[in-house]
Amino acid sequence: MPINRIILFVFLLVFIVLPFGGRTLDLYIDWLWFNELSQQQVFLTIFSSKLAVGLGAGLLTFFLIYLNLRIALRYKASGLPPQFINMTGIPNLENIIPRVGAIGTVLALFVALSYGMWAASQWQHVLLFFNETSFNHADPLFGRDFSFYTFRLPLFLDIQNWLFTTIGLSATILVPVYFLRGGVSVNPRGLYVDRPPKVHISILVGVLFLLKAWDYFLQRFQLLLEQRGVIFGASYADIHATLPALETLTVAAVVAGLLIIGISFRRGWKAPLTAAAVVVIGHFVGLSVLPDLLHKFKVVPNEIAAESTYIRHNI
Repeated sequence: MPINRIILFVFLLVFIVLPFGGRTLDLYIDWLWFNELSQQQVFLTIFSSKLAVGLGAGLLTFFLIYLNLRIALRYKASGLPPQFINMTGIPNLENIIPRVGAIGTVLALFVALSYGMWAASQWQHVLLFFNETSFNHADPLFGRDFSFYTFRLPLFLDIQNWLFTTIGLSATILVPVYFLRGGVSVNPRGLYVDRPPKVHISILVGVLFLLKAWDYFLQRFQLLLEQRGVIFGASYADIHATLPALETLTVAAVVAGLLIIGISFRRGWKAPLTAAAVVVIGHFVGLSVLPDLLHKFKVVPNEIAAESTYIRHNI
């Protein structure tokens, strides 16, 4: 049997037959159980919801990755000599280039399949979002109705995680694709990035920072949903250190994202790299160092007095 067919067979077995085979068996067992309880409609609702959410997320994931891949594959190096492209010593590079599209498409399908299966497991978050009911009680910190944390926030977190990972994978795939197409090259003077690859990759990186800003914004609400010791919800250090840090990082990440997108059409990287460095350093200092220092030197010496307000919120 040719080696290509063996690879294809192993791929289908490992990534399609085995995962779907196990899920098909679980699906059949669930059907038998719901049928025994005369609750077929409940089973069909769950199944159709999983199918719609998984299929939709999978198709959107494939579309985003494949669209970026096609844009990269249409790129043609502008006047670069062949020896300028492959200075890394990679053997048989000319044989790899024609297969880049096929390899990228298979990778996009695999990622789309994986995310589709993951999204299908989050079907309840979608149904909760579209069936929101007010609790008529607001949280003490942000003044939002409790229904926001039950019906909306879980789906927002899922969407942010999906977009960030998909865009991140797209940007990661583009680097070797542009390298093989001659847009990213290594030469005796160092790294060279042609204008179209620079614009494309920079836009995706800028979008990643904007999505990270959304993540910081959503993390503010998660402070009320985390348990620290015997207290459930935000503590003194969270309110006076973590929350201000998250608000600052939200603004910093937006600025960094916009600078990276804007500078992609011009020369120079000083401003966006500085903004990105501020976000990275601020993440470590604001979300790890400052809350720990505040808790150690402000809360621990008189913990009952410092935490009394937040204990009442917990109760």
